[in-house]
Amino acid sequence: QHLGLDLDGDDTIDHLWALTLDDPGAAAHLWSGVMIVDEATGRARVVEASRGDDYAYAVIGTVDLRGDKRRALWLQRAGAESRGERLVELTDAGPSPLSEWTCPPA
Repeated sequence: QHLGLDLDGDDTIDHLWALTLDDPGAAAHLWSGVMIVDEATGRARVVEASRGDDYAYAVIGTVDLRGDKRRALWLQRAGAESRGERLVELTDAGPSPLSEWTCPPA
């Protein structure tokens, strides 16, 4: 999944990726997560990730919570054992979870 939008209010496009790298020899993923690549600087940073499990991530949406053009991310993490969503604020110090909810599989 790829989204191109201004996440930090600097009027340049940031690239938001939700990626899963499968391990062909196992049920678990090699890596799964969400990362941002800043088009202005080329800097990549991981927002949230996991290794060696069956979780996959998706970006549900983004929202400007404070009216400052900085967008928080609404993320989903789903696997065989549980599913959940998290709202993550992007700060200068890094991603900061604001809320989270999880539930077991149906």
